[in-house]
Amino acid sequence: MHNLSGLASQLSKKALDAGSALADAQRRVTQQAMEATGMAEKTEEDEPAELQMHNKLEAFMRRSYKHADQYMRALNSMCEMSAALADDFAELIDDPVIRELAAQNSAANHRETMKAMTALGQLLHRKVFKPVQREVEGRKDLEKRLADRKKVRLDYDAYRRKQQNLLQSDAANSGQYEANLEAARRTFLKHQQGVLRDVGMVNGERQQMVSEAFLGLLAAQQEFLTASGDALSQVGDAAERAGRDDAKLRARWEATQAEVVALLTLTLTLTLTLTLTLTLTLTLALTRWSPCVPPPPPRAARPAATARPPPPCRGSSLRGGSAWATRPRRPPPRPPPPPTRRPSSPRSSRAR
Repeated sequence: MHNLSGLASQLSKKALDAGSALADAQRRVTQQAMEATGMAEKTEEDEPAELQMHNKLEAFMRRSYKHADQYMRALNSMCEMSAALADDFAELIDDPVIRELAAQNSAANHRETMKAMTALGQLLHRKVFKPVQREVEGRKDLEKRLADRKKVRLDYDAYRRKQQNLLQSDAANSGQYEANLEAARRTFLKHQQGVLRDVGMVNGERQQMVSEAFLGLLAAQQEFLTASGDALSQVGDAAERAGRDDAKLRARWEATQAEVVALLTLTLTLTLTLTLTLTLTLTLALTRWSPCVPPPPPRAARPAATARPPPPCRGSSLRGGSAWATRPRRPPPRPPPPPTRRPSSPRSSRAR
């Protein structure tokens, strides 16, 4: 009976824990959906600088791992095709002197270039692939802390929203609700400061790893290109020595080198011309439309042209058209004044 009661209590506790976890998950999903639709406010509009740098470093490491792998594959394909092309020329050329040069070129591609490729792959594996993989896959504890921080932030925002609603609906107990909000804020900030401190330490370690990976990539590329260039330079020196005894070969080799130099010079000239043209165009556009440049002063308005009176018409239509069209209008005649009567004199009255 004791064992059965203990088992029943454990089952009930697990059921309560599962129900509580389900309720927490539903609350967080609801809060996240309300934030996405703008119905609820977030505690942080922008993530802290430590988390932003963490996201940048995380994205960089995943991207750099992929690009480094593609770089290795492309470089390996280039070396294989260079060796195959050198073998093709070595097998087909009939001229004994040039055939000897083609054989040296094939040997250089097979021996020196592949050796440099192997060294490049080992250095990249040691300085790029392995450290990046260790950082991406070996920080499970940090990822767990970041996930917990997200849950804590959602719980805090949901609790804050609930307390603010109660603060508006039950103003009588506003002091209690404000105290609850302050206690929740302190708890959230304490948890967040601990997470951000750990994230800052990891960011510093990853920055150091990125610097070392860059130096490793630079050294690997330099060694590969130097070894490949030295091997091909030896073949070129052999071509110059062979040209000392063969004038035609020397002329062809010098003409080919001059053509390469001319193509490089032409490419550089076109690039500089295009850059200069784009710079001038952009400068003119900025000078014309920049708000710092004062606009040109407005043009002064021209005075209105005064209409000249038409020339007087003398009754002749021989000077430029009809005389009635150029005759000025005369004012209408004034009416005659009314007649006035003279007053009669006394003499006339007596005579009458």
